[in-house]
Amino acid sequence: METPDKNLVKKRFSRGLSTYSGAARIQRLMAEKLAEMILRRRTRFNRVLEIGAGTGILTALLEGRISWNQRIVNDLVEDCASYHAGRRDTVFLPGDAEKLDWGNKPFDLICSNAAFQWLADWPGFLKKLKSSLEPEGLLAFTTFGPENLKELAALTGHSLPYDSVRQLMNELTSCGFKVSDSFESIHTDIFREPLEILRQMRQTGVSASSDRSWWTPRRLADFCRAYRERFGTPENQVKLTWHPISILAQNEGGNPR
Repeated sequence: METPDKNLVKKRFSRGLSTYSGAARIQRLMAEKLAEMILRRRTRFNRVLEIGAGTGILTALLEGRISWNQRIVNDLVEDCASYHAGRRDTVFLPGDAEKLDWGNKPFDLICSNAAFQWLADWPGFLKKLKSSLEPEGLLAFTTFGPENLKELAALTGHSLPYDSVRQLMNELTSCGFKVSDSFESIHTDIFREPLEILRQMRQTGVSASSDRSWWTPRRLADFCRAYRERFGTPENQVKLTWHPISILAQNEGGNPR
């Protein structure tokens, strides 16, 4: 397991911005599920914060379906601003959400799609989220569980420290949230060859390795051979596992324990 390098994360997502929306199939499914969970619970808000909005997949899904008086849209990558220009009653706030000061006025909805796995200090950030929410305010987010990209982890030795849905729920409860809805699933994508997987990782800003020099020609050839041997299908294709988790929680008030 490794701690995300925010500078490297920023660089990779910046490089993949133009291809992200077309390649991010699982992230779009996650956004659709999260929007559905929010809409079932509530549709009218005063102040909304979206963290890690990227190119605006979740942002667009919520527009026209929920109402708000003010919305702040955040992303680590400054160039994401162009994807949110002209959105109604919306301010784009660039920067690392773990370090940003988004003011003293509380929100009644904080949402995020496929971004929290990049946090360096999840327990600390959870306290920040709680202190930024109105009593009874909603925290709605998606992230990934321990089975995520397990094939890449097995072959490269690199993986983010994914929490299970039970761990996430326990952490939320300990911080003073009430979990009102949760969902997890396992998705298996099929590719013609291992190189297709690496191309999709690059197009969405994700990498199988945090070390820029990791992919030598020899290592790439060994990776492709081993991937077919271990994770090939009877149809001579290869598989990749995703483990999306969606959670909707409510701020119960009081201070985190």
